[in-house]
Amino acid sequence: VFTGLRDEAEGQALLQQVIATLGGLFECGCHMLRVSASVGLVFHRVGASDADLLVRADQAMFAAKRTRRGSLSLG
Repeated sequence: VFTGLRDEAEGQALLQQVIATLGGLFECGCHMLRVSASVGLVFHRVGASDADLLVRADQAMFAAKRTRRGSLSLG
């Protein structure tokens, strides 16, 4: 959860940095692991419940996963 974002463009830029930072090869003992992140981005609507926000965020995340690894979806 990020607070203080001004708009979708700022949120997208921030989450692209998160995706880039998490993606790649990591050494774990004697193994190399390839890690990727798919994320969903939603903004809290005035009057919406926290449960609604969570449902929309979950839907956006799964939409990103269906698109491809390492992607971002707006919900």
